Amino acid sequence: MVLNGGQAIIPTLRMRVVNPLALVDIKGIPELSSTVEVADTGIRVGPRVTIDRLMNWPGIAEVAPVLREAGAALADAQIRAQGTAVGSLCWADPRANYPVAFLALKAVVSAVGSKGRRDIEIDDFFAGYRANVLQDELVMSVTCPGTTRLGFSTYREFSRQINDVCIVNIAVSEVDGELRVAVGGLDKRPQLVPSAAGVMANLEEPATSEAFMAALSTRPVAPIEDGQGSPEFKLALIAELLVEIAAEYREAKA
Repeated sequence: MVLNGGQAIIPTLRMRVVNPLALVDIKGIPELSSTVEVADTGIRVGPRVTIDRLMNWPGIAEVAPVLREAGAALADAQIRAQGTAVGSLCWADPRANYPVAFLALKAVVSAVGSKGRRDIEIDDFFAGYRANVLQDELVMSVTCPGTTRLGFSTYREFSRQINDVCIVNIAVSEVDGELRVAVGGLDKRPQLVPSAAGVMANLEEPATSEAFMAALSTRPVAPIEDGQGSPEFKLALIAELLVEIAAEYREAKA
């Protein structure tokens, strides 16, 4: 198991949730970048970029607000300072902030292993609960569309209390004119919901929670048994958050 920032792995090790044969700390590998590149061609995030560094990198708040807002929703300063965005993505917890953010941004994951380098579309990256498609590979970068290809983007979540793991979360981004709605906490992996994006993109009439509930209900899900509420309860939470985002989207397009 790879140790990057350690903010997700260390607690699970302490609670004996995972029991890896080996733990490999990659912080000392010089080839793993700790910088962000913001350009017309793409936003490239290195694997060692901390959440705090990504949030405050020049241009991120203006170009891809969803990346800043996803980090800002983490109330714990230690997690922001030590945890990495790429580590959060690879951990693939369906309620974590950056899996849904990168999914909404239509990111591409560049990984290298014994068979060489390959690029993985984010839509194909998640394999299940806290599981991804990486084999004997390390992520070298995550690239999102560049400044000329991005439009509206934002992040929302619902938690019972500050500093708690969220129950559900949502990231929305407009990429090359396509509105992408990614939701977490409902299924064992983050999910794109094109039907909800269709409701939001319809500017002819205000989006309602009932319309979003109907759109969300068309998706087959494998519910998480996390004790945080029934699938129906989580659907209702997501629908209400989507109504808020839809109002913001409508205002941005006015």
